[in-house]
Amino acid sequence: MAKAKHDADLNVVLSKQEWDRAANMCEEYELDFASSSEPSNSNNIPNYGIHLIIYYFTNNLNNARFLWKRIPVSVKSSKPEYAAIWAIGKSLWARDYPAIYKSLTAFNFTEPHKGLITLFQANFRQHTFQLLSRAYTAIGVDDAAIFLGLPVADTVKLATQHGWAHDSKSNVFTPKVSSENKNQGTGLPQLQQLTDYFTFCNSDILKLILLPSYYILDLFLVFFA
Repeated sequence: MAKAKHDADLNVVLSKQEWDRAANMCEEYELDFASSSEPSNSNNIPNYGIHLIIYYFTNNLNNARFLWKRIPVSVKSSKPEYAAIWAIGKSLWARDYPAIYKSLTAFNFTEPHKGLITLFQANFRQHTFQLLSRAYTAIGVDDAAIFLGLPVADTVKLATQHGWAHDSKSNVFTPKVSSENKNQGTGLPQLQQLTDYFTFCNSDILKLILLPSYYILDLFLVFFA
């Protein structure tokens, strides 16, 4: 497929936020490019940066890792922006929330990367907020601020706007589960997984009481995200 047509078609799909379809299009073009006898140049190389970001939207960090390894060294060295985009992926992989938000804003991204990353940041924060609503009956304001990548004052404003109760004395939120989150629920397969997990932990179960908030949310993500 000609690069110009691919780019035009991809832009249409991205505007519709059809991330899985966009990922397939990038994968197909990369395969076509790899099998082509045409010399590589700036006019035909794949959109590696866009491809990486699309994988973040689809939460396919394994594919993002392999894509990063496939990007030619010459391309990486000529496009430092790609390394900044991959820094986001590394932070997502580590579930290091402060690093995630820092990597999303640390580089002066250019278009079309900038627009996609801005949208991803908003989506990621919204999804994280929904997960917190489902995972916690109470959470400290400082912990919530870290998960959401916001100053404390902005975190309180956001949470209370969504119906969370805030005890100013203890500085603790009582999250409110939205109707959308209630509809998602937890099915029997997920509950069985969780039961099996705790059975496997057995004697180490009491250690969970001492886990920081980060690990509690990570455990929740494994089964219910």
